[in-house]
Amino acid sequence: MVLETHSDASYMNETQAKSTVCKIIKLVCLSTAEAELPALFLNAKEAIPMRQTLINLDHQQPPVDIVTDNAIASGIVNKTMWQNKS
Repeated sequence: MVLETHSDASYMNETQAKSTVCKIIKLVCLSTAEAELPALFLNAKEAIPMRQTLINLDHQQPPVDIVTDNAIASGIVNKTMWQNKS
């Protein structure tokens, strides 16, 4: 058994939309990448106790793969792309 996390944020898909990531985050996102980055962080944070539980149950775990559908957010997280300063 190996833990893998899939992350996807919702951006501007409803009237008076807010960025939603399993929870509503309290910031205004200007792009889908800005919505995806907090989603990746929250999902990684929530994967830690699950990973630890699996290890305690004798299911040794490699580093957790976090899958995202946003190439820009993935590039920023993996340091293959950099965010412009505004």
